Parts: sequence; C-alpha cells; structure tokens
Amino acid sequence: MQRTVLAEAGDSWFNWQKLKLPPGCCYEFQLNYWSIGWSVAATLGYAQASPDKQLISCIGDGSFQMTAQDLSTMLRCGQRNIIFLLNNGGCTYTTEEKFHLGLLGLTM
Repeated sequence: MQRTVLAEAGDSWFNWQKLKLPPGCCYEFQLNYWSIGWSVAATLGYAQASPDKQLISCIGDGSFQMTAQDLSTMLRCGQRNIIFLLNNGGCTYTTEEKFHLGLLGLTM
C-alpha cells in the first residue's frame, strides 16, 4: 500500500522535516501560514481521490480547531486515515520562538 504524509502549515511542518520516510512514500505540506487547518481538509480530499493510499497527517491543536468537523465526514465516508494531533499549546508559540525571538503577542 502506498503511503502519503501530510504536514500542517506552521509548527507541524517544522516537526516533520526531520522525518525519514520509506522509499515511495509521498510528502505533502502547505507553506502558506494563512492556510491554518489545511492538513485535515487536504487529508479528507486526498483520501476521496486516492482511496488506495494510506494517509498519515500531522496537525497541531490550534490548527485542528479550525477543521475538526472534517473528522465526522471522514468517518461517514469510511476513510481510515491516521492523524497525529500534537498538543503543542496553540497555534503560534513555536512560530513566534523561531522567527520573532520569542516576542509572543507583541507587535513589531
């Protein structure tokens, strides 16, 4: 069975960059930070278009809150996706640490 890994924009994308994937495994991600919650919806659509693939998705808790309702659609469609939900404390902390020198909540 072919596998595809989908990583959410933001923190999850950083976390999964070091992942060693087996040969033939695809990797999909969205670099645009304005697309929060992308991976759950992308997993739903990808599974409908390619039911022969096993999909593995990684999403943080902040992004998941935007598209959690898609899980019920996945279940109704009989999809068997694997979703890693990371409790990383919301949707901005790692980004602020990585790019803005830890200035969480401050404007520049």
